[in-house]
Amino acid sequence: MSADQSLGGSVDGQGLLQLDKDTFWPYLEQQKDTLVVVDFYTDWCGPCKLIYPELVKLSQDRTDVRFVKVNCNKTNKELGMQLQIKVAPTFHLYRNKNKVADMTGAKMDKLIALINEHSPPKN
Repeated sequence: MSADQSLGGSVDGQGLLQLDKDTFWPYLEQQKDTLVVVDFYTDWCGPCKLIYPELVKLSQDRTDVRFVKVNCNKTNKELGMQLQIKVAPTFHLYRNKNKVADMTGAKMDKLIALINEHSPPKN
């Protein structure tokens, strides 16, 4: 069991950790200074499904950044409201439990630029 899974999150078949209302904040706290990219999605969102394989690939390329996802379903509705998630996909970037950036839409180039701004790639 990975440290990520010990918080109660589950890893999907492609390797991204699925968080929920109970595991979201403890996970961010555990990551401390590491940049965490959170994909807030819904099961019925077409753009969410289209960008997801690219997000998985990016998570494999940028091992210095943590990529997780939260399904904004009924179970996590309160968390989504608390974080003001209004559209899917929405991406939040966190460091030390603080949101440092966010964006909406399935724009991979914009997401990569945002990640690079907050955690430059190590060459």
